[in-house]
Amino acid sequence: MKTDIYTKNKEIRQKLLQLLQQVNADFYPPLSQRRPLKDWLDLFERGTIIYIQENNEILGFAVYYAHLTETMLTYLRPCVNMDPIVDTPSIPYSQGYIHFIATTQNARGKGVADQLMNALFQHAQQNNVQQLRVITWSTNIKSLQLYKKFKFHEYKRKQNDRGSGIDSIYLEIQLGENNDYEKK
Repeated sequence: MKTDIYTKNKEIRQKLLQLLQQVNADFYPPLSQRRPLKDWLDLFERGTIIYIQENNEILGFAVYYAHLTETMLTYLRPCVNMDPIVDTPSIPYSQGYIHFIATTQNARGKGVADQLMNALFQHAQQNNVQQLRVITWSTNIKSLQLYKKFKFHEYKRKQNDRGSGIDSIYLEIQLGENNDYEKK
């Protein structure tokens, strides 16, 4: 399996769109109910897309924004009905945000998500990101297990945010010399 950083390429973009179509209904609410899938890719291209490919097939990809800015937040807020990702009006330059991670059905349980997370952490540290945050939902058990495995800590929970009994869960991890992260 080969891990790579996406640079605008029509062939890879089409493969990413196909993967989005495959996993659309795995999200709650489905991605296409929030915005057209093509628009998701436009948004993702504002950040860093890390993908894994084997035999010319993309098995999974992750998207993160290395240095979150107020401008970037204006693009992210319409994606989900969420509180601010940060608790203060000014965002620390060293803070990043994981926006998306998904793998194909066939790639699940084969370490692809772990490989994506390791590549994401490495890229973030190379870009002086000291803290990563992410938002997921309480019924997304696989996602929660992945983030807990990588030592993310819950710092906020918004009850019934995505429906009755479905909470939004805000997670974070500190990177750098004295971090909680250990390569998995």
